[in-house]
Amino acid sequence: MSIESLDGLAGRVCDSQPDGSCNLGFFRKAGESHVVSCGTDACLSIRSAAALDQKPVTHFFTKEAVHLTCLAVSPTGEYLATGDISCWIKAYKLPGLEFDRILTRTSLPMRALAFSPSGAMLACGGDDGNVKMVRFQDTKVCTTLVSGSYIRFMAYDPKHELMATCSADGSLRVWEIAAPEKKKMITLIRGAMPRMSGETSGRNPAAWEPHRGSFLAVAGPNNDVTLYERDTWKPCGVLKGAHKERVNAIAISSDGTHLASASCDRTLAVWNLKRHELMDSRRTNAILSDLAWEPDSPKLVGIGEEGTLYEWSEAIPRGLVERGGMIDDLAAAAGLSDDDGDRHQDTYNFDAGASPSNDKRPSTSPPRGSRDVLRECGLGDDSGGEDAGSLGDFIDNDMEPGNSGRGDAERAARGPTMVSPPRHRRAPYVPPAMQPQEAIQPGATPAGQESKRRWLAYHDRGGINSRVDDGGFNAVEVVLHDTSLSRRRPPLFNDFHRFEMAALGDKGPFYASRANSDTPSMLNFRHLESWAANADWTLALPDGEDAVAVAAGRSFCAVATSRDLLRLFSPAGLQMGVLTMEGGIVAMTARGHMLGLVWHSAPPQQQRQMLSAAIWDVTEQTQVSSGRLPLAPNATLTWLGFTDAGALAAYDSEGTMLVRTPDFGGMWVPVFATAQARAERESENEVYWPVSLTGEDLVVVVCSEAAPYPRVQPPPVLSTLPLRVPTVGTSGESNSNVRDPEEELIRVGMRLACLRSRQQQGEEDEADIETTEKLADAARVKLFSEAVRNNRLPRALDLASRMHTAWALEGALKLANHHKVPALADRVSALLQRLAYQLFRAFAQPATFDDSGRFPGAGDLSFTTAESLGFGASQDLPLESRPLLQNSRRTGVIAVKVGMTQEWDQWKVRIPLTILWIDDCQVVQQKTQQREGYTALQLGCGAKREKNVNIAQTGHCRAAGVPLKRKYAEFRVTEDALLPVGTHVGAAHFVPGQYLDITGTTIGKGFQGVMKRWGFSGQPASHGNSLAHRAAGSIGGGQDPGRVWKVHPMPGRMGNRRRTASCVWLYKVDPARNLLYVKGQVPGHKGNFLLVKDAILKKFEKQPPRPFPTFIGEAGDDIITAPTAAQDPYLQT
Repeated sequence: MSIESLDGLAGRVCDSQPDGSCNLGFFRKAGESHVVSCGTDACLSIRSAAALDQKPVTHFFTKEAVHLTCLAVSPTGEYLATGDISCWIKAYKLPGLEFDRILTRTSLPMRALAFSPSGAMLACGGDDGNVKMVRFQDTKVCTTLVSGSYIRFMAYDPKHELMATCSADGSLRVWEIAAPEKKKMITLIRGAMPRMSGETSGRNPAAWEPHRGSFLAVAGPNNDVTLYERDTWKPCGVLKGAHKERVNAIAISSDGTHLASASCDRTLAVWNLKRHELMDSRRTNAILSDLAWEPDSPKLVGIGEEGTLYEWSEAIPRGLVERGGMIDDLAAAAGLSDDDGDRHQDTYNFDAGASPSNDKRPSTSPPRGSRDVLRECGLGDDSGGEDAGSLGDFIDNDMEPGNSGRGDAERAARGPTMVSPPRHRRAPYVPPAMQPQEAIQPGATPAGQESKRRWLAYHDRGGINSRVDDGGFNAVEVVLHDTSLSRRRPPLFNDFHRFEMAALGDKGPFYASRANSDTPSMLNFRHLESWAANADWTLALPDGEDAVAVAAGRSFCAVATSRDLLRLFSPAGLQMGVLTMEGGIVAMTARGHMLGLVWHSAPPQQQRQMLSAAIWDVTEQTQVSSGRLPLAPNATLTWLGFTDAGALAAYDSEGTMLVRTPDFGGMWVPVFATAQARAERESENEVYWPVSLTGEDLVVVVCSEAAPYPRVQPPPVLSTLPLRVPTVGTSGESNSNVRDPEEELIRVGMRLACLRSRQQQGEEDEADIETTEKLADAARVKLFSEAVRNNRLPRALDLASRMHTAWALEGALKLANHHKVPALADRVSALLQRLAYQLFRAFAQPATFDDSGRFPGAGDLSFTTAESLGFGASQDLPLESRPLLQNSRRTGVIAVKVGMTQEWDQWKVRIPLTILWIDDCQVVQQKTQQREGYTALQLGCGAKREKNVNIAQTGHCRAAGVPLKRKYAEFRVTEDALLPVGTHVGAAHFVPGQYLDITGTTIGKGFQGVMKRWGFSGQPASHGNSLAHRAAGSIGGGQDPGRVWKVHPMPGRMGNRRRTASCVWLYKVDPARNLLYVKGQVPGHKGNFLLVKDAILKKFEKQPPRPFPTFIGEAGDDIITAPTAAQDPYLQT
């Protein structure tokens, strides 16, 4: 056995063991540490840790002289367990190495042994893939764990609750072993470590954090060391950059602050677990097969495959161990860190005295450490002296044994020094720094569950699950919840690429697989329905590029790769773009043409993930919004999706659901808290797995902490949990138990802001916005009523000023009058008038008199002036449309019936329509209370030649200054609705969606019998009844009463009567051509004149706001259509 020191440039050589896999371990006896080692020569050697270069204290050759493959030292230091190539596990007593007993035997050679923290159990694993849990006291095999083939390492956690097993295929399994009867595998991480052949003796090492087992360190697949967080089993850190080949050995110091790793490139590295940075590294002459730290010491010992022991006595600066981090604190105060000088340290070959770089000159400078950096900043000694109050005394006197002999005179000459704390103080445990979160696939369950099935994607439209058959073949199945996506059920298909992520879009599912040593990362899209064959497509990503997340929308597919690239494809496979992201993608989701992304904008700071989120319109190639995603401290993103209103939503590991609102420039609002939901449901062990988000509820799958993910079989059961913004009541207490109207108002306001934002992009219907506005106003009316009852009038007026609709303000006005608050009622009435004014200001342009006093509505007659119309020069004119009040009555119009047609609304519902034409309708005469005793307006319609008009009508029109008209009609109005003579009243006088009363003369049918005139069924048309088939039958008694009643239906003239069709719905208005489209039929022939006015049987609040006294200004050329139903009438609910 040869001993080499890594602290200097020279080593000392003693006897050595043959080449092969060697192992070592530490134990204490009588307060002294010893090292026990074994190798292929069947020899067990024990050396004193203080003198490794001396001869072994005990040198023992096993009786069978077989190759020893592994060893384990009990935590008490009393026993040593060994495994050999002949499949025996034996126990020896320490320190004398007396044979004690045979513990068990396996079918294939042993590769790994591990004692439990108490030493009562011994775990044995090897090439057979089984882990035997042997009770050391009576050698009874308590449990056997099936962990796959070729086990290469095992490790107990310090709490004796979990055990990690590492296999040669690169998979990591963690088992729950706290209860002997409930031992089960809680996670399986495939590809967590390098893959190796089962015939080799290489290792996939692992090590737990020694105090609480808060993380597990394993050899990563990319020549690094990966740290997995306990319970979540997600990577919380990666130690990389020191090794160029796979890591073969790992060891964590007893204080949990440093980790040592050795790789097959003969590099030994020491890492700072607090900052996840490299402190120092060394080169060895051989590949180290095992590492071990001396307990409560900075000494690190390793053994090479050729049997050489390597000693590194100062692997950790002694001050960092003994001072418990005091040097860190002082260095931090000076703006330094304890490894600022080590992070750039080169790798030195101390055996050959040369640097591993291309420069072959020997290195003569020792490695720079924390003390060197402190000296350069004036805080340490440089050549034996320093300024008063410096840190040099503390370092030299307390950290270096050689400086302990300095005298008091020298100390006094240098001035006051720092008082060193007591020695041999263990450094406190410092949790590792937060690492950037790995990418997630929303709606997917992790691999490694007990079931062979898992969800690749699951949301409101459907799910995609993957299963592994008994033969090892993968199959993928698509389950659709929305049957409108496809008329047929998607078939099950064999997955030869082993897809690990998927997304279900409107056109079909999009799959992606990860790359391995044989095949690259593959992309596949399968259409749910296609008009052509060979519509599906498959692509391979370039070598070295791996898919990490996918998303599929209506018109695109997106995949994020390990090179921070975002690749966009069309459903047909056309490449639409390749974009470089600012950081690694964390999650993606899609809805319609929108793509939501979350990526790392910066490294984690203060235990927070620094994430950014954005929404892109892929079709328009524009960015809709972008900004930070604020997650809670120590939280990670677990789900990403869109709400039904199109807002981006995120769910973190702390159980908080955030929704982005366009208000305030784009902020995130918490709408759900898991802790609050658990308290309301009185269940502390529930786990909520999000599926989708509506305006009022969160759709989840309720799981348990033992099984936090839904299973494929049986199918998940969806539950709804109410959303609740964390509002605060007037008393300062949180309203968590009662549905607060203020909270509802905030949520509806968020939804309304999202709908308006989408409307600007042309993606939202006006009907949805109006429905949401009504919901918001309903909540405001509730709060208004409560405020009036509690005599909080300023609060009530504030709520009224925020109402959007006229009916809400009218309801508020009624409430104010009911509670007899006239001051509030007057202010609400003013708000109602202002709302009506704002509604029509966008359509009406101010109509004023010109410089000569002419009124534009009077036509082109030169003698028509303001004075001639009955207005003085200083009198106010109806310059603008005003809001129609409830007690006001405005004029109607005269229209010509053009004919009938039909149209279809957005739900494909046929609407029969009658077209009415308002042909140059003008005010001809005013009738006032002073002159005629009532107020009315006489209107004229159409044009007529002067030769066909009598002298009276000609003089009447000339006096009014209007052209001759074909038809005249009078409409009763209120005094405030009087219009100047000559004012044009067109189709813009009416608003689509209102109800009308239309009066006209019905079509004459001539003399008709009772069957057509009154709908009689007639007499039987059978044998024996002649000449009376259509007769009325009995029309009166012969004796009593002996006459025919006056009201009895009889034959006679049919039609040609004045009739009024009440409450006819106005569907569309064409202001440019003065056309009205009303639903249904109206009386009269084509070309007949009709009188059209506001319906009097319809309640005022049921009518939309209308211009008063009429619409004045330029209406424009846009056709205005009434909003139709917000929900599909054919949809059965």
